[in-house]
This record gives sequence, structure tokens and C-alpha cells, in this order.
Amino acid sequence: MPGSLQSVQQFFSNIQNKLKDSLSASDYNKVNFSQIYKSKDVQSNHYFIRIGLLNKSFATDFILLQTDSLGNVTGGKLIHVDKEKLNKRKDKKFNGRFIISSLNRQHTNTQEVVNGKWKSTTGATAMAKPEEEAEEPAGEQILPDVVVTSYIDSDTGMDWYWYEGLYTGGSSSGYGSETGYTYGAADPGGGSSSNTVSEDNTIIIEIEANDNPAIDVSKYIKCFSTIADLNATYNITIFSEVPVNSDPAMIFNPSTNSPGHSFIQLRKANGANIVQQNIGFYPNTNWKSLSGFPVESKVVDNEDHEYNASLAVNINASQFQAALDRMQEIAGMNYDIKNWNCTDFALSVFNAAASAPLLIPGYIIPGNITLSNTPQGLYSAIKNLEISGNTSYGTPEVPGVCGYAGDSHGACQ
Repeated sequence: MPGSLQSVQQFFSNIQNKLKDSLSASDYNKVNFSQIYKSKDVQSNHYFIRIGLLNKSFATDFILLQTDSLGNVTGGKLIHVDKEKLNKRKDKKFNGRFIISSLNRQHTNTQEVVNGKWKSTTGATAMAKPEEEAEEPAGEQILPDVVVTSYIDSDTGMDWYWYEGLYTGGSSSGYGSETGYTYGAADPGGGSSSNTVSEDNTIIIEIEANDNPAIDVSKYIKCFSTIADLNATYNITIFSEVPVNSDPAMIFNPSTNSPGHSFIQLRKANGANIVQQNIGFYPNTNWKSLSGFPVESKVVDNEDHEYNASLAVNINASQFQAALDRMQEIAGMNYDIKNWNCTDFALSVFNAAASAPLLIPGYIIPGNITLSNTPQGLYSAIKNLEISGNTSYGTPEVPGVCGYAGDSHGACQ
């Protein structure tokens, strides 16, 4: 949107005129025009506009509009939020309901939310899968959480609302084909002067296709006990898959929505008897947050996973056990793309077994300002070891375009 005072006033005027035409006189008199925020929709050229209501909490009652860059309104909703107060300290996700009404209140839709997801809708594309349900039925899509609750050094947390999900009542026109979803803070705080539109406090949730089920780490580790310890050999390998094979420096692949991946391989052999497990760390949904707050995680079997660089080292039994212990210790930690992502997980397990810890260069992840461990950083470190001929950390391999990690043994009862 142009930044001139005239264009800002025109943007505001277009919104004001639309609300005057669309709302009842009673509702229009409740509009708090000192609380009006705009955010660019990551999936389109549209803007989402949130407007507060007089004597109401901005987190529970607001108007949500969709506009073009000039403030011409293409549609809008009245949103009321009921958040349950029964969440325990260990169960901090959003539970409650959204009451979504048309601006003239002729149509109202109530959406139940359980653990941040829609409980049920009339459209298959918005159906939420219960935690105890196994695989997603064919033809259905599991959408991102309509509310993401972040907890960083806080017991109260902050809720982030998925704007398109609220605006459409539970569907997503751009699912799987765009770069992510726009979330706004339930209460951005502060206010604005009359006849102006402030920038909203938003985050972007990036998509990463990841439909693999979670594994029971203890059952995967148990398989190593089926190999006799006497005369056994042990090996650990860390792998890096960069987002773009032809350009390892790229932090994100816009055509596949992939941020890359790092994972670990553990191998124990005794003669012809071999157990090998390829294990990676992911968020427990098919999206990754670039905002840097933690979400639930899962550990996945990365059998035959593609890689662009690897570092393998032969270790002894106690080092191998240290890696297994560390993996079990951190398997349940929350996923945080900035502070505790797949590369942090793999490095932590690898370094638990290493004689000297492997250090990698940090990269800035889009949407953050601090350095993070990434698959690109791991690739760079391994590539430099190969170029220099340094094998003190293990045997580096950069196979060209890509290689594949091989089979996993799987779980043992």
C-alpha cells in the first residue's frame, strides 16, 4: 500500500464506507476505529484487516475484513471467540469456539476448536483428525491449527489466529500450493490514531509436506539389543538434505515448499547380522513455523531419505549407547525451527557419540534475526571437511546431486 498520508486516509475511508453500508446502525456505532490493523496475506495479493469493538477485548471480539491494496473491501466477518478456561499447565493449547457471522448477521457459523484445530466442519477439507486416529482418509486434507498457542518463557502464552481459516470458516483456497499461512496475534496490543491503519503483529506458518507417522524411539532402539555385543561394530552418520540440490546455499525451495532436512543413522553390526535405523525430527503437523516458537514434535523413520552430504564415524559401544540415551532423552522435546529443529536434534545425537563435537555455521532463517542451525550449515561444514581432507570428525561425503540413506530395520517389540 502506498505510504503517503493521502493514500492511508483513502484506505481508511474505503473501509469505513463499506462498514457503514454493511453493518447495522447498532453494530456500526460499536466499531472502534482506533483499533484497526492490516496485514498482507501471504497466499494472495489481498490484505486482512482487523478492527476492534468498543468496550470489547480485541482478542475475543473483532471485525475481520479482506481488502485489496487500496482498502476496497471484498468481504468481511464478525468474529466472537469463547476460549475455555479449563486448560491445565501441561495442556496449553487453545480450546473453545469461534462464532463467525456475516457483517449483516444474517448468517452465523459456530466452529468448535479442540487443541487448536477445528473439531468438525461441513467441508471435508477442514476436518481435523483425532489424535488416536491413524492415517488420514484419502481425499481429506488436514489443515493447520486455526489457533497456534506459543509459549516462550511464559505460562500464559499467546494465541495466534489463522486469518484465512476464520475468514472462510474453516477452508483454505490455497492449501498446498502456496508458501504458507498468515496468523495474527489475538491481541496485538496498543492502538492507533483515528483515521489510520496500523501494521498487525503477524507470523507466517510455512508448509512442509511430512505425512510420515511418528515412531516409538524405544522400540527402534530395542532392535540393537538383538545384535550380540561381543565383536560388534558401531557407526553413526549425520545427513544433510538441502532444499535445492543445485544450489546448497538456498534456505528454502519455493517450488516444493521444502526447508531441507537433517537426520541421523545408527548402525550396529556383527558379522552378517546388521541393524540400521534412520531417524529424523519433525513438527507433529505438516507445517513448519518460521516464527521461532515451539510446537509439538514427532520422531520419524527416515528410511531411504535423500541426502546431499553425510559424515560417518566408527565409534565404540559406550559412545553408541551415549547416542541412544541422548536420542531417547530429547525425542519428546518441542520442535522450534529457530532453536530446536531437525538439525539441532541430529547434531545433539551425533555429538553425544563424538570424541569432539561437530560445530556448524549458523544461518538466518526467514522471519528471524538470529543465527540458527540448518541443513545448509551442516552441508557447508561437511563440504569443508571433504575439501580440506579433514577426517578427525569422521568420513565426509558429498555425493554430487544426492544420495539415499538406505533401509531402516524398523521397530522391535
